[in-house]
Amino acid sequence: MTTEESQLALRVYKWAKRKKMHPTTMMTLLEYGLGIPVERPLIPDVRFDFNMRDVDAHMSFRFDVRGVLQLSSLLGVPNVVITTNRDRVVGVETIAILLRRLRYPITYYDMLSMFGRSREQLCRIFNYMVAFLCYCCFDQGFTIVKCLGVPRWD
Repeated sequence: MTTEESQLALRVYKWAKRKKMHPTTMMTLLEYGLGIPVERPLIPDVRFDFNMRDVDAHMSFRFDVRGVLQLSSLLGVPNVVITTNRDRVVGVETIAILLRRLRYPITYYDMLSMFGRSREQLCRIFNYMVAFLCYCCFDQGFTIVKCLGVPRWD
């Protein structure tokens, strides 16, 4: 943004504040009326309860809550995952969806109540995570044990 654009944006901001306009109206005016791009924060829709008990988490994912968090960190899952269909999901939730689906043969319909997402979204997120793991670990010649950095026992 050039200095002229920033000065114009500052004047519009002060004018909108004086007129007591709603912030979204002001941002719309800046973006569409003046052609000044406004960077918006990425806020994912968190629908998964991270505050579940460890016993419930172990029964659902074969990991406790801390283990699910640690697994997402070790695998290098991004904090916010955006699928090709623009589904925004928190990285830990994608790991939870993957682990829940792999824990026991379960349909996506049965996972609706836990994750609060449609069957189609759950399917896309699961497929994204499978592709992510295949690309990150196996396509680079690593096994999952080497990818996680777990020492082998002989």
